[in-house]
Amino acid sequence: MIKYKQWLGILLVFPLLLINWGIASAQSSTNFKIKKSVLDQSGAPSQSSQYKVRDAVGQPAPLGLASSPNFKEAAGFFAAIAGPAQNPILVVVPTTLDFGTTENSKTFQISNGGGGTLTWTVTENPDKPWIISSTPTAGTGNATVTVTVDRNQLAGDSDTGALLVSSNGGNQNVTVLISKAVVGVPINPVAASPQFAGSEFWVNVDVGTTTNPVANLFGVSFDLDFTNTAYVDVVTPHASNVLAGDFLGNDVVFFFNVDETTGKVNLAITRKAGAGGVNGSGTLAKIKFKSDIATPNNTLIQFSISNVAANDPGGGAIALAPGATTVVISGGIIVWPGDTNDPMDPLNVVNQADVLPIGLHWGKTGPKRTCHPPGQEMMWLPHTATPWMPDKNATYADANGDGVVNQADVLVIGLNWSKTHTLQSLTNVADGESELLQLATPILSKITGQESPALGQSDTAMIKLKFNGSMNPGQHFYIDVWVKHVTDLFGLSYELLYSPKIYMSTDSVKMEPNNILGNDLIFFSMADTTHKDTVKLSVAISKKFGQSGVTADSGLVTRIRAYMLPTAIIDQSQTRLWFANIFANDPNGNQIQFKIDTTNLKCVTRVASPPPKTTPTEFALYQCHPNPFNPTTTIQFYLPAVAEVNLKVFDLQGRQVRNLLNSTNSAGLHEVAWNGRDDAGQAVASGIYFYRLEAVVKDGERHSFLAVKKMILMK
Repeated sequence: MIKYKQWLGILLVFPLLLINWGIASAQSSTNFKIKKSVLDQSGAPSQSSQYKVRDAVGQPAPLGLASSPNFKEAAGFFAAIAGPAQNPILVVVPTTLDFGTTENSKTFQISNGGGGTLTWTVTENPDKPWIISSTPTAGTGNATVTVTVDRNQLAGDSDTGALLVSSNGGNQNVTVLISKAVVGVPINPVAASPQFAGSEFWVNVDVGTTTNPVANLFGVSFDLDFTNTAYVDVVTPHASNVLAGDFLGNDVVFFFNVDETTGKVNLAITRKAGAGGVNGSGTLAKIKFKSDIATPNNTLIQFSISNVAANDPGGGAIALAPGATTVVISGGIIVWPGDTNDPMDPLNVVNQADVLPIGLHWGKTGPKRTCHPPGQEMMWLPHTATPWMPDKNATYADANGDGVVNQADVLVIGLNWSKTHTLQSLTNVADGESELLQLATPILSKITGQESPALGQSDTAMIKLKFNGSMNPGQHFYIDVWVKHVTDLFGLSYELLYSPKIYMSTDSVKMEPNNILGNDLIFFSMADTTHKDTVKLSVAISKKFGQSGVTADSGLVTRIRAYMLPTAIIDQSQTRLWFANIFANDPNGNQIQFKIDTTNLKCVTRVASPPPKTTPTEFALYQCHPNPFNPTTTIQFYLPAVAEVNLKVFDLQGRQVRNLLNSTNSAGLHEVAWNGRDDAGQAVASGIYFYRLEAVVKDGERHSFLAVKKMILMK
């Protein structure tokens, strides 16, 4: 009987163990997929299990779907990412070999961008007698293929061939270009290749080389011919984009005529009578071309020189040998991972504004990016991408290049935060106010409330701050960001800066349930406290593609939890706040520009009973207030005795801007206002200025005082 019960227990428990094991395996698998979507600082998937998910108010939250209400701040940031592909994918770099007029050997790389084993072969397609060999012609896995040519087998002046790389991971053509060697002094078109569909590029016409220079050149005329006129044009206006080079000097006669129908630019450039000829090599002319965004991938544009006539100062002919070059147009655009609003962003920097295009194109799909080398899709490098149609801007929103715009693209913004491909990154400076000026440089809006015309929007849309709660030292309060008088709002990003940071701190930015934009949102915030005396909060919030814009006239966007530090013990301690870099858009991607309501751009500590003030006994020049200012600030100084006073304003170059005071003044505290105008009564430009006080006391013994301070005018 006992054995019967034991066996019965085993039979009942064993299925339960199997079920629990299956559930545990599934949970383990799910957790692994979630962890694979978390990236470390190098961009590699994190294998760490030491991560936590928190809700909108910072409390630990259970794992759940991205749409879970517990994921207000983290919503959409975690998602399953599939493991590496198990099938081979052929990757060939480069796909064009241009041997020009001199090279006889070039190489290209074959690699596997997927999994499994890649097997490949290389054949000529079609056969060209001047292609002597491709070595090796077959193989497995990665390889370097060397291509050798013989110009003696070339029938004409130039030719184009192709090598077909066939594999179990796809096929790829490698274009091969060659031209005959130039005999005599060359005159050649020169251009970088490849170019990308929709890009602009220069074609220079150069004469001579270091080893084969031209002698005594006075004037030259020629035609620059180009093919595939349906896809390339000379950039207009022609007068700004067809220019003389510097080889023949600056005092020249220059003529050009552009015929885009036949693909011909007629050019002539000559020095003037009395000038001698020029020796050596250099650029005669340069012409800017633009390729159409719809140019098919690997379109070849041949540029060649014809109808050449050249002469020396005496009118004698100079023989020049015309050449040609080929530019490959790749049907792609350049993408920097994380700069999702490129090319609309004038700074080309990764910041909070790059969250907005992800919302604007949420869920859209398009071609994946092919990265060379594979595995670097999210690294801060220029990548070539096939434009998504019909809206090519979605190509930039696909930050990780996986072919879909979703929450994973937000991770790339964090990975490449503050990186730029046109400007130097911001660095700390010694002076807090100078730093503040750099941090608060406006893009689409002025940080002091200066109004600018709206773009595609009425001129009444505004953004403002509201304070809620106590502002006593040691207590929390809230800074609410509101918008008003706005219609069809879809996404908004901004920077809120405050200085000095000795009185106040911020510990979280969150969405509220009654947010004007709703709850199904993409949300991002980041605090930068690394600068000397300034804190910058970067915030972005956006609806998702397919949703409509906001119909409400006004409402709350974000709530910032702030803390008044115990150091704010002086009555009326002030923390100045600035809005900067405000970007907003409607559901169609049109920009909305906001005015700034300046009512609450100061946070004042509420403390009674100020400490007793003492009277100074020495000369003193105080910091002007407000600072930064627009358009007026007040300068205070103290004199211990009657003194002859001179107070002047200077610009960064040390030039006098305004003589504010030149008189004899009594002892005590004095103040002088400056309205931002110079001695002629003209308003001066925004920037950094210095005010200098020089005071001399004559009381039997001459005493003098000299002090200089800085101020910032921001319009």
